[in-house]
Amino acid sequence: MFQNRKENKKIMQKIIAGVFTGMFLFSTGIHANAQEISQKGVSFICSLEGFNETCYWDYSQSSIGYGTKCSNSSVQPHKSGLHTITKEEAQDAMQTGIANTYAPKVINQTAGLDLNQNQFDALVSLAYNTGGGLNRIYNSPLVQYARGEITEPQARMEYANYLVNTGGTWNQGLCNRRTKEANYFFDQTCCPPAYARVSLQNNRDIFMTGEDVFFTMHSDQEEIYYLTIRQGDEILYSEKIQSENAIYVKSFDQAGIYTVSCSAGNAYGVTDGGSLEFEIFESVVIPEYPEGDVNQDGVADSQDLQFLQDYLQCKAMLTKEQFEIADMNLDGVCNIFDFLILKRILLLN
Repeated sequence: MFQNRKENKKIMQKIIAGVFTGMFLFSTGIHANAQEISQKGVSFICSLEGFNETCYWDYSQSSIGYGTKCSNSSVQPHKSGLHTITKEEAQDAMQTGIANTYAPKVINQTAGLDLNQNQFDALVSLAYNTGGGLNRIYNSPLVQYARGEITEPQARMEYANYLVNTGGTWNQGLCNRRTKEANYFFDQTCCPPAYARVSLQNNRDIFMTGEDVFFTMHSDQEEIYYLTIRQGDEILYSEKIQSENAIYVKSFDQAGIYTVSCSAGNAYGVTDGGSLEFEIFESVVIPEYPEGDVNQDGVADSQDLQFLQDYLQCKAMLTKEQFEIADMNLDGVCNIFDFLILKRILLLN
């Protein structure tokens, strides 16, 4: 009789968990019946895997890029670093593997369940990490929760230690990954950053060629920024910047009118911001002339004395720069006293 009471209690726990699960899914209004991974799911897995430009040995296979099998390798392990791949090629290879192998395993092992997009993406991440075979998806605590067999706290606790051994050794990195996958699975917000904007230092919009221009990006819940600088319709610079490096510095060699725009992204999507216009002017180099070089020929000599005398006798005109050079005593006027000072300087030299 006691055994029957225990079994009845377990059955009631499952029923209650299932009721709460159904109420939760109904209240969120999310019934995506996801059958393929979303772009934010791809970005999420990329962030967990990390990028390797060259191949490396990954416990059981030679991997490259975002953890895909290196297509150049044979059955036997090969030396790491032999092959290279770009980020674009790596993401294409990863998405092909997901579409052909890992997403179908999730679909097959969750048949009959109504998964929203976040839940499907998180399970694809698990399949991508573990291979997804041997009912690893079906038996996972996350899918047990989706079937109404356990509650969310139980699922989170059990999933934190689900398939976290590598080569028979417990792995902290995999525990961290499971926590992130669980957070993703249970997150119903699916919100990209609320805004994105870029500002220039001191709200300036005019700079000189060769001068450093500081672009500061602002957003919330961002993981990465995308900064684009255009001149007309031509894209001159397009930079992907991690959120912790929210200041970008750039100098410009050519004068003209430029436009800068900024977007902010996270695992849930990308939010585009507005644009700012700024202008670059050609730097003017003012040459330095020797003291007393009134005619600005690079030498202070008797010709400058004659030039100044002609000015004082109203036989010549001085430009603004020549007037400032001729004002030897810096009193704001150009007269006989400046002439005498210049004559004395020339005699002493």
